[in-house]
Amino acid sequence: YSRYSQLQPGDYDLPKLDGFLAEEIDLGEASWEKTETVNGLAYRVATLKKQLLFPQRSGKLRIAPMTLNYRVNAGFFSNGTPVRITSNAAEVNVMDLPADKPEDFIGAVGDLKMELSVANTTVKANEAIDLTIKFSGRANLKLVNAPTLSFPTDFEAYDPKITDRITVNAGGMNGSREFQYLVIPRHEGDYTVGPFTFSYFDPTSAQYKRLSKEAVTFHIEKGDGSAANMAGPS
Repeated sequence: YSRYSQLQPGDYDLPKLDGFLAEEIDLGEASWEKTETVNGLAYRVATLKKQLLFPQRSGKLRIAPMTLNYRVNAGFFSNGTPVRITSNAAEVNVMDLPADKPEDFIGAVGDLKMELSVANTTVKANEAIDLTIKFSGRANLKLVNAPTLSFPTDFEAYDPKITDRITVNAGGMNGSREFQYLVIPRHEGDYTVGPFTFSYFDPTSAQYKRLSKEAVTFHIEKGDGSAANMAGPS
């Protein structure tokens, strides 16, 4: 909020965010947005910074003040006057998640959906299989943990490749986080992977909810006898 006719920004100290994951919301170039009357005086108003904060622990978390340095009313014959301003601090009370946390909880809080896709369920031994699990919705997607999958002992599995398609705006964090698993069956036969169940916390209903997909059966045919020389997803 400002009543100065000329305002030149200098350096600034950002708020200290102990205990939060912070995601910036792109505001573009700051500009005067409107005029507000405070205690009978008219001020020009601009939004300088906006973030989404995701608390990483429960309890009372403090957002420290933000301090900015300006030079006001500078002109041709004057360097202006330095002004230092400091915002108020803020506190957030963060509740624990309910204690009955499922074992398949993946760290997601929000509204979530799941898709499962497999490129091919019939391959030869030592050929690669791509299995992809995609979570989408409005949630803390960047904090979603890679699902722990149980593959048959005859399958060689690599750590998943993670692909994020996430947007951050005033409405929250939206989009998807995708986990692509590359696995290589080493012997012929029929193998089942799954079923797939993962839980997240829905703050609207204040309950844990479970996402599920049916098991996938793979038919592995006899290979050429040579082991695949492959690396995991990069």
